Amino acid sequence: MDRLRKYSTSEAKTLQYIYEFLLSNNMTKTSACFIEECHKLNMPAPSAQSTKTCNNNPVHLSKDRAATIIQSFKSASRSPFMKTWGDLPDEIKQIDEYRKLTFYLHVYYTILECKKRVNKSENSCDDKCNENTESSMGAFRTFLLQRGAEFSTENEFLPYFALPYVFEPMQHPSFKNLFKVRHYIFDLLHFECITY
Repeated sequence: MDRLRKYSTSEAKTLQYIYEFLLSNNMTKTSACFIEECHKLNMPAPSAQSTKTCNNNPVHLSKDRAATIIQSFKSASRSPFMKTWGDLPDEIKQIDEYRKLTFYLHVYYTILECKKRVNKSENSCDDKCNENTESSMGAFRTFLLQRGAEFSTENEFLPYFALPYVFEPMQHPSFKNLFKVRHYIFDLLHFECITY
């Protein structure tokens, strides 16, 4: 029992992702052996329950669809990408990781648009730069108004609810690390690739 406790949540999730990968590629014998090995080694055994939706059908995302989403993320602005993201099947939208990633994608695009505004305003300050900041924060504010209730019960998301109302978020201690875009993009892509 002590050995089970030593595995962290992230290690348990990794085992779950491996198991889900095996199942999604129809490797049923390998997945059965994997579960058996987990039990023998006193590792937390992944469950088949989390790979299914409430109607017990497995959730699959084709490699082509995943590649399209990632390419869209890398090249598109907020509106086109969020449309692509929103067009995913309902079975995927019911997964908790999808919901969490949706929230973080909205934060990402808000930060990206603010960062672009700052870079533009350093070169030339005009009213359009200020409008872009307002539109990016306005889009995030609208998202929070429309869907904020479903995220407001989780402490993980609560700090971000203040983002649209902070005067200079790049200088604010709670948000300034988010504006290190390369770091945030890497974390977001890493989470996206692990999740799907």
